[in-house]
Amino acid sequence: MRRALAAETAGDIHRALALFHEAWQLDREQEAAMLGEGRLRETIGDWTDAEQIYTHGIAYPALAPHALKARADLRHREGRFNESLVDLEQAIQLRPSEVAWREQLAHWSTERGNWIAALSQWRRIADLAPHRVRPEVLRALMLLADDADPVQAEIKLGNWVRQSITRIAQSPGR
Repeated sequence: MRRALAAETAGDIHRALALFHEAWQLDREQEAAMLGEGRLRETIGDWTDAEQIYTHGIAYPALAPHALKARADLRHREGRFNESLVDLEQAIQLRPSEVAWREQLAHWSTERGNWIAALSQWRRIADLAPHRVRPEVLRALMLLADDADPVQAEIKLGNWVRQSITRIAQSPGR
């Protein structure tokens, strides 16, 4: 592993790839080797091989959380948002206390307009690491999540954004 990292640091990508691959073939539980080979495959633009490496790593319990996380990041960069969300959710199920992963899922959910999923993650983050959650974010998401259900909120679908912004602006403690 040290030789692979040294080759990568020196910029010898092809040698580093060979050494990471060799290390992973010798020890399939070697997380750093799997992640290193996948990361370098991404660096050289070989995203298909990188995804295959991460997918293969998921089969090994010790590697699965980080392999799922790496594959989620790769799929998100490729614009495969739904698949990336599923991968990240599965990684979090395996490592529920990974606050940074939960924050990433909350951000991705917000980007996709899934207020309920984002709110759920921020509430869990508030339980795990309260100092990382801004109360106004929770309040805004609570208002947006409420509006995400047109039956419960009794609103018309076309007005939900305007109404949400109005509710946020009018809420006490702003």
